[in-house]
Amino acid sequence: MTDSEMSKANSNFSVEELKKIDMFSRLKKDSLDKLANSSEVFKYREGWPLSNLDIIQNNILIILDGEARLIGLENNKITTIVKLGKGSSIGLASILRCSPCEKVNASTELVALSIPDKTILDIYKNDNTFKLWCDRNLFPCELASFIEVLAKVYPNHNL
Repeated sequence: MTDSEMSKANSNFSVEELKKIDMFSRLKKDSLDKLANSSEVFKYREGWPLSNLDIIQNNILIILDGEARLIGLENNKITTIVKLGKGSSIGLASILRCSPCEKVNASTELVALSIPDKTILDIYKNDNTFKLWCDRNLFPCELASFIEVLAKVYPNHNL
């Protein structure tokens, strides 16, 4: 990735700013501190790939500003499954599933909080509030993966 495609926007992201993000709004103070100390903010150019189906990233992204699109295939054509906006995560579902399930590109210039996978997994294991939030949410890429499996099992149905 070159500087013209992605740039570090800010190295400081406060606990107060983290509390404004739904998935982090009820976390314990030590979890919020870990996130604030290990996270970085990056800017991405329009069209830049943020996640691919062939690898699980070593970080997750939380969109702070801008939009991205979850990409899939429909009738062998690339299509946007869903637009992702402020507060959406990229990479979290893949990490939790231990299987890459997200092909995501920035559809506008985008600002995102980048959090190391080790930090996210540590908080998932040690902060029940975050674990419950993750376990109770169905991520768009999970639903898309499920529909893809159903389409293969039932090829004569219009899914």
